[in-house]
Amino acid sequence: MVDRLLTPGMRQLLVVASVLVLAVGVPLMLRPEQTADYFAWTVQPPLTAAFLGSAYWASFLLELEASRRTTWDHARVAVPAVFVFTVLTLVATLNNLEKFHFGDPGILTSMVTWGWLLVYAIVPVVMAVVWIRQSREPGGDGPRRRPTPMWFRVVEGVGGLALIAYGAVMFARPSAVARSWPWELTTLTAQAVGAWLVGIGLASVHGMWEADWERIEPLMASTFALGVLETYSLVRFRDDVDWNRAGGWIYLVVLLVVGGLGAYGWFAATRPMSADQRAG
Repeated sequence: MVDRLLTPGMRQLLVVASVLVLAVGVPLMLRPEQTADYFAWTVQPPLTAAFLGSAYWASFLLELEASRRTTWDHARVAVPAVFVFTVLTLVATLNNLEKFHFGDPGILTSMVTWGWLLVYAIVPVVMAVVWIRQSREPGGDGPRRRPTPMWFRVVEGVGGLALIAYGAVMFARPSAVARSWPWELTTLTAQAVGAWLVGIGLASVHGMWEADWERIEPLMASTFALGVLETYSLVRFRDDVDWNRAGGWIYLVVLLVVGGLGAYGWFAATRPMSADQRAG
């Protein structure tokens, strides 16, 4: 059976999505203290803005690297997680419209706000259509020539499920779960963070299922970037965290583990294949 190729439509969608998340992350990373002027809604404290910006910039690598693949099985790790995240973010936006800067007198701020709503209203629909068309392409999956080790899959699966569960509860019951977060969250920021946790967790579980370094290379690049960027953001705005509580230290350990696993996975995924693996 021939491999199912990545369609031009899916490739273009991934490229456009990568540009969008890169752009969204710019004000969050470069002006996290000034989101009232440069973002669609005011994000406080600055560490929350930096958290969201780090996640957006890490997803830039996921989508861009996936767009460079030739076959669908080597690119699809980027699609389900991104789709679920965009849907959840749209729901969070619609649930909190009063928090957004739609009536702001500043032209730039108003444009950014309406652009946010349009992107999250359109992207899930377009992605669903392109995804369906991609699934109807002839061919199938290629062989798993570079299987991931069992311990790595277990860590991916357990960690991913934990993030999905925690993020889902945070999204559905922000006031209940936000108290356990290392810094203060509002209803909107808790749902925004929860959407990211669900998306990251789903990508991790998906990586466990793919069980092949070639198939999850885009995810490993993104995971490493996520660990580095989130750790940098935490150090940068460390005063926003109550370090007298265990939550801050647990969060730091999780970030170091995520970055370490991403570094290991990215190194393993980019190593040259052996002759036996190429033959397989």
